[in-house]
Amino acid sequence: MQENYRRMFAAIAASLLLVAAAAAQSGYVVNFNVNTVSVIDTSTNSVVGSPITVGANPSGVALTPDGKRAYVTNEAFPGPGSVSVIDTSTNTVIATIPDVGIQPINVNISPDGTQAWVACSGQFPPGSIGTVAIIDTATNSVVSTISGGFVHPIATAFSLDGTRAFVTENALGEVLVFDTATNTLIQTIASPTGTRVLGIAMTPDGKHLYVTSTPANSIFTIDTATFAVSSPIFVGVRPNYLAISPDGSKVYVVNSGPIDFSANGSLAVVDTATNTVTATIPLGLDPYMPAVSADGSEVFVTNAGALGVPTTPSTVSVISTATNTVTATITAAGVFSSPVGIAIQQQASQQTPGQMVTSLIATVQGMDITRLGTSLIDQLQAVEADIASQNGLACQDLKAFVNHLKAQTGRSITFAEAQQLLAAVASLEAALNCGP
Repeated sequence: MQENYRRMFAAIAASLLLVAAAAAQSGYVVNFNVNTVSVIDTSTNSVVGSPITVGANPSGVALTPDGKRAYVTNEAFPGPGSVSVIDTSTNTVIATIPDVGIQPINVNISPDGTQAWVACSGQFPPGSIGTVAIIDTATNSVVSTISGGFVHPIATAFSLDGTRAFVTENALGEVLVFDTATNTLIQTIASPTGTRVLGIAMTPDGKHLYVTSTPANSIFTIDTATFAVSSPIFVGVRPNYLAISPDGSKVYVVNSGPIDFSANGSLAVVDTATNTVTATIPLGLDPYMPAVSADGSEVFVTNAGALGVPTTPSTVSVISTATNTVTATITAAGVFSSPVGIAIQQQASQQTPGQMVTSLIATVQGMDITRLGTSLIDQLQAVEADIASQNGLACQDLKAFVNHLKAQTGRSITFAEAQQLLAAVASLEAALNCGP
């Protein structure tokens, strides 16, 4: 009997530990001035462990979809920068990828976790030209570098199916769209304000991008199917980076404030249903980047404290999304650290089949296959309806789509375009358990 009780309590204790582990998420904060990354526990809003030493002048950070690795860009003025790879189970650097480009400022991970796209802005030293380096996350090596079309690339976002990458081109005030299968430029989208662009984020349904237009004190949206651009949405002084809530209802835009640092910055809350600012939350000096917690209840914003000036305080502000107020202030790694990039582990999740087919429709809509596109979209919308109604016909209708696509390959659609769509279909078939 006593042994049974021991086993029962052991099982309960193990279950509680699993629940606690599932509830806790770590945030990774990059400290530009001291060449470290701090780890914060988002459940207690406190720094845990010792800072992780990375390369010189770190700025951006991104987590793999499974949360097992953090990729950190090291700008390393004035020469070529590097990327540090952190094992999040031990919070140690397990690899350093050298010579990724001039001033690697931001990094983003593809939805399948196989690639890291690094925007190397090339802003310093003056006269340099930026590139985008593509890292294979299996080997932690640069496998391709894109240079065409860039002057100063800054940030990237991916379509939900990973077939497209969107890169902000700061100097030209454009967003460049790339086919990730071939790394070729397929579209150039101009900012509606004609001014420099910086941050970029994709809505959870994959239908829209939000982009900051810093000198114009505004943001704008891009329709990912048609590449149509909205009118500017004015948000505050010098909008920097932005993040979107997990349910897609809100965009959180960091306004850095006056360029002379004569006043603190703020966080603008934009309702995506109306594209209007519904709240403006005061923050610290020179706020830089936001990250939303996995459950959407909090937004964490780094306050760089006049980036590069070692006499100003540096913190991370914690904002409640329920009340739109700052509820905590974290000192990331001691004052004078200049926290900039931030990423928060998300709950392990995958796109639903419905999200995947929505993204696939958007991809077809963006292709220049006028005669074939309408019929393919009709077939995919039938699959979308099957999934929504759970009528058991989704795999059958998806197969009809594949057969139609294959029959037109080399005629109404190129082999490269067909392969791009078939790769996305394979993931959708696996999610639907379609079988052979």
